[in-house]
Amino acid sequence: MAKRLVIFILLFVVAYVLSLFITGWFLSSGYGQAVNKFTAFGVTFVSVVLLILSVYILFKSISSFVKKEIGSRIRMRLLVMFLLISITSTLILSIVFVVVFNSLRLSFYASPDEKFYSLPKESLKVLSGYYVDTFEELDKAIRSGSYKNGIKNALVSLDLEYKDEVISNIVEHLKYSGVNEGRSIVKVGNSEFLFSFKREGNSYLVAYTKIDERITYLRESLSGILRVFSKIEFLFESFFSNYIVYFILLINIPSLFLSLLFAYLSSEYISASISNLARGMSEVSKGNLNVSVSDNFAFGEIKDLIRSFNDMVVKLREYQYRLMKMERIELWREIARKFAHEIKNPLTPIKLTLQRLMLLSDSPKLKENLIPSLKVILEEVDRIDNLVSQLSNFAKISMPVKTKFEVLDLVLSVKELFSGHNVEFNIQVDGSLKVNADYDQMKQCLINLVKNGIEAQKESPRIDIKAFRRGDFVVISVKDYGEGIPEDIKKEIFKPYTTTKRSGSGLGLSIVETIVMNHGGKVYFESELGKGSEFFIELPVE
Repeated sequence: MAKRLVIFILLFVVAYVLSLFITGWFLSSGYGQAVNKFTAFGVTFVSVVLLILSVYILFKSISSFVKKEIGSRIRMRLLVMFLLISITSTLILSIVFVVVFNSLRLSFYASPDEKFYSLPKESLKVLSGYYVDTFEELDKAIRSGSYKNGIKNALVSLDLEYKDEVISNIVEHLKYSGVNEGRSIVKVGNSEFLFSFKREGNSYLVAYTKIDERITYLRESLSGILRVFSKIEFLFESFFSNYIVYFILLINIPSLFLSLLFAYLSSEYISASISNLARGMSEVSKGNLNVSVSDNFAFGEIKDLIRSFNDMVVKLREYQYRLMKMERIELWREIARKFAHEIKNPLTPIKLTLQRLMLLSDSPKLKENLIPSLKVILEEVDRIDNLVSQLSNFAKISMPVKTKFEVLDLVLSVKELFSGHNVEFNIQVDGSLKVNADYDQMKQCLINLVKNGIEAQKESPRIDIKAFRRGDFVVISVKDYGEGIPEDIKKEIFKPYTTTKRSGSGLGLSIVETIVMNHGGKVYFESELGKGSEFFIELPVE
């Protein structure tokens, strides 16, 4: 949590510094004259933060995809799909904006016969015609002395005061005009008056008339339209023409980053349940049935699928328990049957020998036959004892307690056990080769294999022991030069009570296989009749 907080603070500082730099450059370059500096910094800061988040999201998604993590492929597909939709919509909106902008611009500069532009132009023509005609009539009235059509006249002096508000305003205007004749407009209350004047000695001859209210309304409306047109012209010519590219980028870049963030969150939300389900299936495929997939973020059919998966795992656990129980019962039945058979075999000669001794109890030949008969009984009792010991060892195999040790030490300790058996050993083991396993159980495996190899050779037994690294596994091999294993029992060689020896129990190789499998490894062999056999133990390094 503390590490994430430190990273968040660092990213915030980096985004703040970059935003200050970019905003300063933007404002000093002349592009930001029409933009408030606080607004520019705010938009830049948000864009930089979104940019950093987007880079992080892309890096994380690509890294997960390259590592082939569970759920990364569907997450990447969803992310690309959302991004394509976002980019496509952004391009479409940008194109629509440019098209609308050009349409408005063309409409603003349309030809005079187009209504949008011709309406204010025609109104201006009417308005200007009214003013020109009215001023010409006022000038004509002053020249000819003929006043009509609402035109009034007056001879005014600048040093006199007049009660007529219109004349009074005209006099005030003339005081500051400084010309001998001319035209102008005065406003009295809500009404406006046009007037022409001409100097006559120390006075002015004035002709004036009230402006039609409709003309005043038309002029004010036209003035408003022209103000709007001037703003539109400024917008088109001064802003959009120079900054349209930056405007589009300013709108689209944060939008694109937001879309990427939304795409990532959406893909995470959608793929979370699928990824959890995939992990659960992977664990089940490895044999782990103690898994349960959470459906907190699942919805619809995916939620139903997760629930079905959890139900299936529960049923598999039940089936596994029943199967193991049945296999265990069947195994012990087989062991009991084999054990009864193997014990019955030595009991028969013991019984017959004892019966013969009883028949010879009164015979002078008793002493002559006693020692050989007792030897037979002793051999068979030893055989029973060996069988019971092997069966006891097979039943007592426990899960391995692993430690790391050198393979060479293990091999040399096994060799030492057979030092008095006149066996020739050929050992090829790297002294640095190590394995993580149960030392005592692996020693028992090698003892069984070496013992079988010695017993398979009639004279001058020779055993080759090798150990080497193969990928993530350590391989230990034990080779003998005996008669080999017949083809008809090769497939059954690791099953209990399968043996090629008359006095063998048939449990030795079963014990080896069980121990190796408990270590997560495997055991196999190569054999050729008349040339011998080689058994391989393959164990994972870790």
